[in-house]
Amino acid sequence: MPENYINPARPKIRFSLIECITIGLGAGRVGVAAYSITHRPNSYVPGKTLARLFNLDFSKLPDTINLAMHWGQGMLAAGVRGLMSYYGIVGPFGSYLFMGVRLLVDQTLENYTGVGALPWYVVQILVLILVLVLVVVLVVVLVVVLVVVLVVVLVVICVKIQTFTLFIPPTEEF
Repeated sequence: MPENYINPARPKIRFSLIECITIGLGAGRVGVAAYSITHRPNSYVPGKTLARLFNLDFSKLPDTINLAMHWGQGMLAAGVRGLMSYYGIVGPFGSYLFMGVRLLVDQTLENYTGVGALPWYVVQILVLILVLVLVVVLVVVLVVVLVVVLVVVLVVICVKIQTFTLFIPPTEEF
């Protein structure tokens, strides 16, 4: 492929893979630092998850373990985002996919360790919406198919009995 070839579907990245991951790690560090100064009350679920993963005593150092999980997970996830950027997964679509990656990592670790619980009400709502959308799509497809079949049958019947004069004006003989 020529060197000056530009593929609009994949943005040109001017950094190496290691540089993209390093930039992602740095961005994660800045993001966690910014989030840490908001003075929002701590959720100790991440810390309890880390404690269970590495068999630590959470009651001795809850804040330290919690911060370690926040910083570690934030920086590693941002490194994954840097990796995604290197391979051209950027912009709003990349951010949307990354949101799924973050939720997947959080929920998987929390459920694996038994600290978190599945948000069943969210799953039930999503399944209900999916079923309703599928039913609506199925009904629309069936109606369209029935209309097409009826039109084809009517055209065939009119042609067979040779009275198909929909587009041909009748002629008068003198």
